[in-house]
Amino acid sequence: MPGAAHVVAEHDDLPIPAQGLVCEFHSILSADDVITTMAGCREELIRSGLRHGLPTATEAMTRARLLMRLR
Repeated sequence: MPGAAHVVAEHDDLPIPAQGLVCEFHSILSADDVITTMAGCREELIRSGLRHGLPTATEAMTRARLLMRLR
């Protein structure tokens, strides 16, 4: 996991869910793919008006999108 750990270390400002997802998907997706997907999901949720529970919703939406990419 050196690649994923390196990206997480570079982005120490990442929210905890991003770090976990990078590590979770490190063997099948690049850290950049995970972070980009998470950022897009977060922006989409913010645009939809979601504020309460944003980190949890972002993590769930990101995980779902990443898993769909793998199918």
